[in-house]
Amino acid sequence: MNDQIFEVVVSTLSSDGQPHHAPLGVRYQGAEVVLMPFKPSSTLLNILDSGCAVLNVLADTRVIAGCVTGRCDWPTRSAERVPGVRLECALSHVELRLKEQQDNRKRPVLPS
Repeated sequence: MNDQIFEVVVSTLSSDGQPHHAPLGVRYQGAEVVLMPFKPSSTLLNILDSGCAVLNVLADTRVIAGCVTGRCDWPTRSAERVPGVRLECALSHVELRLKEQQDNRKRPVLPS
């Protein structure tokens, strides 16, 4: 696994279809993206429920600050390949499907 961490904002959908955005560091393992959200978290629950997530690569740090402070009403567009949304302001995005879950007491590993 690559030890380099890339900071992104992950967009997921709750079971009732509400978008959730959260900053998260991700790693690459070959062509796979590896997510390790903390337990418990809405991000983890949403990924396990839906099997999908969208990584948003951003230059606008206000989005990350907004996620931390509770301002998460950023404009979105529908994802193209997975059920979900992406942030309109993202420089790029990656749509992911969960391949498996490797459980861990604090941070399960979710290769996509």
